[in-house]
Amino acid sequence: MTKIKICGIRTPAEAEYLNRYPVDYAGIVLYEKSKRYVPFEKIRDIFEKLNQDIIKTAVAVSPDENMIRRAAQAGFDVLQIHGDYDRRLFQKKPDQLKLWRAVNVDNVNDLLQFDWEEAKAFDAVLLDAKNFGSGQTFGWDSVQNSNFRERLRAQGISFVLAGGLTADNVSEGIHIFEPDIVDVSSGVENETGKDEEKIRRFVEQVKNI
Repeated sequence: MTKIKICGIRTPAEAEYLNRYPVDYAGIVLYEKSKRYVPFEKIRDIFEKLNQDIIKTAVAVSPDENMIRRAAQAGFDVLQIHGDYDRRLFQKKPDQLKLWRAVNVDNVNDLLQFDWEEAKAFDAVLLDAKNFGSGQTFGWDSVQNSNFRERLRAQGISFVLAGGLTADNVSEGIHIFEPDIVDVSSGVENETGKDEEKIRRFVEQVKNI
């Protein structure tokens, strides 16, 4: 069964939306330039409302040692890394903090540059559109025939599909890629933030496959 991550949670009220449906992961953005940014000072209020069985994921861009330390201390279970990073920092992270690598792609040619040796440091690899958080999909047609997900699974690495997912296209994405996890943000939002009805519809589509 494909697991579900709802990313870009910003308020305790949005956390409660996730509690009402079988959602597996909640993502909170720690990148200050994002419109979905949440400062560390407000994370505890969100976590207090979130069901304990929902896995808490920190989304960071080019994290430094301080970011990794604060994410672990705040109670995150997963650190999702976009941008650059220093692999030596991973030696200092707590064992319970899992690492996801986000890869931004336009088409299959971007995956030809993928560093498979690098991937071994991560528990999951997330494929996202070139501009993450944009609500746009990447080149599904060009990527679907690659053996990317098979190589990940051969190494015991989970595959996360993100980038422009909605209730209307998530079934197609799952049929094409067979991901372990689907990750949605803008696809379950309205003009003010997360939309409970859109979350319900998205979860329903995934669970009915």
